[in-house]
Amino acid sequence: MTLESLARTIAKARHGTDAMWANYMGAAEAARREVAKQYADAVEPHAEALRMVREAVGEIFGPVANMESEDARLLRGPEPRHEAEAIIAALQNVAAAYRPA
Repeated sequence: MTLESLARTIAKARHGTDAMWANYMGAAEAARREVAKQYADAVEPHAEALRMVREAVGEIFGPVANMESEDARLLRGPEPRHEAEAIIAALQNVAAAYRPA
């Protein structure tokens, strides 16, 4: 459900028509922006810590880790868990490289 359809549904439920949906659309958009800001503020310290770990893995293991580029990592997604997936993949590459044959 989009914000616009939600706003229309609320306007129709409250007023019997969706003519006032723009009022609710503004409020819904403001609420969405606030939630997005709170999420970004809450996640930022964790994302920064993962960036530090990523840099350390790249520096310590170099090409053996085959750390994917930042652009490739963003294809997974922008959240910290996507960064963690990239780090885990690099550590698996290192483990495979040093595993006895």
